[in-house]
Amino acid sequence: MIGRFNIGWGYFTELIGLDERFIFTVKTDNAGTSLDTQFTIPTSTTGITEPFLYDIETSDGQTITGVTGNHTITFPTAGTYDVKISGSFPYIRFNNEGDNLKLLDIKNFGIYALGSKSQDRAFNGCSNLVINATDIGHFENVTNFYVAWEGCTSLTTFPLIDTSSGNNFGFAWQGCTSLTTFPLLDTSSVGNFVFTWFNCTSLTTFPLLDTSSCTNFGHTWRNCTSLTSFPANAFDTNIASNYTSAFNSTNLTTQSIDDILVSLDTSGVLNGTFTQSGGEGPSYIGSIAINNLTAKGWTITTTTPVTSEEFVFTVKTDNAGTSGTNQFTIPTNTTGITEPFLYDIETSDGQTITGVTGDTTITFPTAGTYDVKISGSFPYIYFNNAGDKLKLLEIKNFGIYALDSTSQLSAFWGCSNLIISATDIGHFENVTDFQSAWNRCSSLTSFPLIDTSSGLVFTQTWQSCTNLISLPLIDTSNGLFFSYTWRACSSLTTFPLLDTSNGTNFFKAWEFCSSLTSFPSNAFDINIASNYIDAFLSTNLTTQSIDDILVSLDTSGVLNGTFAQSGGQAPSATGQTAITNLVGKGWTITTTT
Repeated sequence: MIGRFNIGWGYFTELIGLDERFIFTVKTDNAGTSLDTQFTIPTSTTGITEPFLYDIETSDGQTITGVTGNHTITFPTAGTYDVKISGSFPYIRFNNEGDNLKLLDIKNFGIYALGSKSQDRAFNGCSNLVINATDIGHFENVTNFYVAWEGCTSLTTFPLIDTSSGNNFGFAWQGCTSLTTFPLLDTSSVGNFVFTWFNCTSLTTFPLLDTSSCTNFGHTWRNCTSLTSFPANAFDTNIASNYTSAFNSTNLTTQSIDDILVSLDTSGVLNGTFTQSGGEGPSYIGSIAINNLTAKGWTITTTTPVTSEEFVFTVKTDNAGTSGTNQFTIPTNTTGITEPFLYDIETSDGQTITGVTGDTTITFPTAGTYDVKISGSFPYIYFNNAGDKLKLLEIKNFGIYALDSTSQLSAFWGCSNLIISATDIGHFENVTDFQSAWNRCSSLTSFPLIDTSSGLVFTQTWQSCTNLISLPLIDTSNGLFFSYTWRACSSLTTFPLLDTSNGTNFFKAWEFCSSLTSFPSNAFDINIASNYIDAFLSTNLTTQSIDDILVSLDTSGVLNGTFAQSGGQAPSATGQTAITNLVGKGWTITTTT
């Protein structure tokens, strides 16, 4: 039978191998405010819930009892000594002064921090301190860790103490220049991480901490010059919008900055600020996230993005198509190419296919959504409203696409699920034929500013892109044929001032652009075309816009043309005067009345 005995806490902890004393090592003749045979223990009552009442034992045999605040220990000679504290000792506070340089090692936390809610500036400036303690002390109720270990430049590691109540970690490890690793602390309640790891120049990696409650990451990892790796999903559920200088002067890899930007985008936070400098820039993945964040009101500054030469797109294999539900066929065309196909493929499920010279079908392990990356020579994809057109979901990066191509005839025609998130412009600079290139790409809402400066044929190029709401100021100065080019782009409301001065045919160019209200003035001032048959039928032009169009046609001086508009508003007296002038030049004009 085992009886119940009152054996005392000290004896019990010794019996089971625990030591509840706060034990640290000091070197008395290091610089400090006490004599070179002394060490002063600094205390603070801020935020404590139990008063100081502690006993001291020293390795030279001294015992001091009933201490209630600061205390100076005098040793027989200058040297290195252990100090052991028992009782109630919630808070030591060096605040970068006093005998901060005399503290060498915390060997055991024991009762330290029990009865404390603040560790503000506790070990601040203890630049000779290492922590060899294997216990975790009693930090469980501490809310304020502000500047707690700032300037502890000898720390190489940090213990897994209980920081679950912490809400302020501002400057906590700033300037811990020898810190190489960091534990998976509980930071789930922290609201402030300003300058927390600033100038931790030896950190190379960082753990996946829960920082979801934080509202301020200003300068948090700034000047962590060795920091290359940062975890994915780190900010997925965060609420903060301030990441000003958070990653300035770091050495992040492209993968890490991509992961950070994607995670910020995932968080859904609006109107934020983020800054990174040093290391590598984002890839197309990060650049897409930057675009998304910018649209959410963010200001983003990063190292110059890395140019990726891969043509990257996303497919959904079980959408309707001619290949199997776990397959995707890449269609090619040799028309107008100046270099043959010779390309390699990587897929997001880990496949590598090399030396491909034409069409190829990729078989995936299961039906699903996958990324496909193409490198090498790949001038021309050719869906032509057939094959696996509905399986193509997104172009993430153009890269080498269209290099050594003069034709993009029907390239993406019928890819009605396609969006383009790519932030690069590919290699369309030598393409002359864009006929039907994006015809019926009805999921496109915007279009990238690719180089179309060599384009001659734009017939049906964006016809029936019914969700396209804006078009960039692309270079169409060499364009000859604009028949049906934007026909049935029913979501376009405005149109840019493109140079179409070489165009000879605008037959039905904007027909059925039923939301188009605004068209730029002077659009046709120097044009040579006479065929605007049905060009603006079933539009929604304002009086100002139809006036501007008619005046511009009159200004061009072209004779014997045909022009038709219906829908929207009728021209004013200004437009009517232009009509009279045009009719006098042999034109046939039809407008809304």
